[in-house]
Amino acid sequence: MASIHCDPRSPHGVWYCRLTTVDGRRIWRSTKNRNKRQAKIICDGWQQAETEASNGELTRRRAQQIVNETLRRVGSDAIERVSTRAWLEDWLQSKQRISSATRLGYKHAITEFLAYLGPRGEHRPLEAITEADIRGFAALLRKEGLSPSTITKLVRRYLSIPSRKPDARAKSSSIRSQPSISNKHRAHSGIPSALNKFRV
Repeated sequence: MASIHCDPRSPHGVWYCRLTTVDGRRIWRSTKNRNKRQAKIICDGWQQAETEASNGELTRRRAQQIVNETLRRVGSDAIERVSTRAWLEDWLQSKQRISSATRLGYKHAITEFLAYLGPRGEHRPLEAITEADIRGFAALLRKEGLSPSTITKLVRRYLSIPSRKPDARAKSSSIRSQPSISNKHRAHSGIPSALNKFRV
């Protein structure tokens, strides 16, 4: 069982967690928290993860659940993992002042990219999309007979990742300025980071 302790030399300092790791070791870990109740919640969450891992029950999804439960209990926001589909659809919805033709172009590019990723791929977290995914998508478009200029338009323009230009207009259309994207969404760097490196 995990327990929390305060360094007697610093009675008003942070609380430390004494827990058993997956390999059976007893270790100390700082909770970096001066609130005893919150420190105990954090410590119990760590121990729960270690215990489930030692029993072979800990999955990535379960680990995220434990972390989010702990965060909620200490009054913090849960970690939000935005799927690629959700981010792209949210981004498209944020595009208000565009023509019908441009919107159709955006929608076509998004549909094609999600189809390339497949049913499982479109639910991957945004930050898991890599440059390899973008290049693979471009390669598929080339096999379909699209010209380099069309591919560039589809990938860079219609997935709305601007070139890294210093002017304000380029910056205004970046992920950081999308009106309907929350601050948590903006923290992700997957597709923007990958596409900024894209070259046909």
